[in-house]
Amino acid sequence: MNLGILGGGPVGVEMAVAAVRSGLTVTLMERGPQIGSNVLSWGHVKLFSPNSLNHSTAGLAVLQEMGVPHPAPELFPTGAEFVSGYLSHLGRYLDNSDKCKVLLGTQVLSVGREHLMKAQFCTKSKEREASKFRVLVVGDGGEEVIEGFDIIIDATGTYGNHNWLGKGGIPAKGERGLEKHILYNIPDVSTDKFFGGEEPKVSMVVGGGASAVTTLAMLQG
Repeated sequence: MNLGILGGGPVGVEMAVAAVRSGLTVTLMERGPQIGSNVLSWGHVKLFSPNSLNHSTAGLAVLQEMGVPHPAPELFPTGAEFVSGYLSHLGRYLDNSDKCKVLLGTQVLSVGREHLMKAQFCTKSKEREASKFRVLVVGDGGEEVIEGFDIIIDATGTYGNHNWLGKGGIPAKGERGLEKHILYNIPDVSTDKFFGGEEPKVSMVVGGGASAVTTLAMLQG
């Protein structure tokens, strides 16, 4: 069975490891330049859960086979530590496996079913189930169609798809024009953008979820 996994973050990597160790053929497609690229975008942030909840049995078995020490299960790593101490090793394992092809710097543009149109046999049917998946990707070499997948798993996540600030989830008036000047993730507040310089800095945090509270705590600290 040929498995296509979209996204090289924690979920995609763990899925790829489990599939390879089960004898499946895997193609892992990651938009960023390395495994865990999205995690590294918030690499300064400490995870909300300890290592014991972030590592799979299969993943820890891989580390043991590679001679890599297991991260302490009780510690809460930063995103960067999670990648360097765990995900990057799993990525190396996958890259060296003859059962897995890791495609970095590869953005998935579209997914379809062989010769079928979008609405053709749109309900469950033998015709649609028998048709393999084909994926349009773009990388350094331009666009390419990869075919022959029996299963596609979307592990691209939601972190890069921010919420708008307006009521009802739509953009606030004028927000789209200022989008490049608004930080929609958890920023590294230790930079001069937030502190330092001759003039005092004023920061506004919008929201009341975990990301907002984490940002406020970092600003206060």
